[in-house]
Amino acid sequence: MMTTAAALMGGLRFSKTLTLYVTPVFFLYREKLRRYLSKVP
Repeated sequence: MMTTAAALMGGLRFSKTLTLYVTPVFFLYREKLRRYLSKVP
């Protein structure tokens, strides 16, 4: 029972970290790419 709870908490912590750190970086680079492509004729 405890191992299931530990795995669940680890998964929640991992997904929260992914959401807080990876998503903003992805959108930041996507915006930079869009600006770069709009400059290229």
